[in-house]
Amino acid sequence: MDKRNVWIGVTAVLAGLVSACSDAPVDQLTEDGELGTATQAFATVACGRESVTPHATFEGSLPADFVSPQSYNKCTKSFIVDLFNLDAHQAQTGIIHDSGFEVGYRGPAPTNRAECEAMGAGIIVYERVDDAWVALERVDTTGFFIEGFPITGCFGPGAAFHGVEAGKSYRIAGTVRDGANVTQPMLISHAPALNPPQ
Repeated sequence: MDKRNVWIGVTAVLAGLVSACSDAPVDQLTEDGELGTATQAFATVACGRESVTPHATFEGSLPADFVSPQSYNKCTKSFIVDLFNLDAHQAQTGIIHDSGFEVGYRGPAPTNRAECEAMGAGIIVYERVDDAWVALERVDTTGFFIEGFPITGCFGPGAAFHGVEAGKSYRIAGTVRDGANVTQPMLISHAPALNPPQ
């Protein structure tokens, strides 16, 4: 069997397990919700306030390679993107999951397990309803370190939300931090719908 295909399958399964184990329903969150440790507060309520101005605003779709700077600090170390009138091509349905949004670490990979697993990523997605941002879901993950076949190394943290609708407007609050609670650069992007291999 092709090792590349095996590795793609392994990483997809691991990513799904990490995400599935860390989803946090909005009704279980507080303004002082945690990301990794108690010192890494990620504010669900605060990021949806009208007084919070976004770092970036887009119409229709997110750019393909939009990466935040390393330093950001809206509503407790978050980077905020507002996206209005989502295009239909970024709101597809899938058998495994529908389209959505994702954030992922875009810095140098940690070289040891401790540093890798101390990293955390989080995403909160809001929908514009009337004149307010309403929280839909929050997802938190940590870095994942693998030793052995076919490689040894760190998979930096990333978090995704699935289930968007064309024509609606969304706010994305994302954060990636290292073990010292220092913000890190992150990719903020469209997460395509996923179907089983044919």
